[in-house]
Amino acid sequence: MMTSKEILAAEAKTFQQRNRLFHGAATIVIAVLVIFIALQIFVQLRSGGTTRAAIVLTLSWAPALAYLWGLWAIRGMFADLSRKGFAFHDVVSRALTQLGVALVLGAVVAVAALPVLISLGSRILGQFAIFAAPQLTIAVVGLALLALASMIRRAAQLEARAAALRAVLDDFI
Repeated sequence: MMTSKEILAAEAKTFQQRNRLFHGAATIVIAVLVIFIALQIFVQLRSGGTTRAAIVLTLSWAPALAYLWGLWAIRGMFADLSRKGFAFHDVVSRALTQLGVALVLGAVVAVAALPVLISLGSRILGQFAIFAAPQLTIAVVGLALLALASMIRRAAQLEARAAALRAVLDDFI
């Protein structure tokens, strides 16, 4: 039978391993988005794109840049949690704040850009940016919520254990 110290160490190791996987997944999502941005820019430059196409491309990817900024914060959080284990304070707070700002900024830019894109008659050029970037961002946010849920569950366990120890101390005194 494992001691409570061994159980805690095993839980911390599992948590760190899971966050290493989440860090890798976030890195892949960021890389895919950056590759698509670069590919579309390259295609536009290579084909001698028009000013209209450049505007469509810029407006299409503008929200994704905000989402990338948020994803980068979450990626950093996963890296820190994979090294430090159950760390609540600065790491998670900073990353979630940046993510929240990025999501709001991306949504506001998307809402502002969409009517312009529609009026320009954008059909294919900006479609990946408009439809895939938010979903990929939401997927990584889901991973962040899983990590946060693990931390909250762990905090609840520690709180229950602290209450039990407090009761024993109260009985002792």
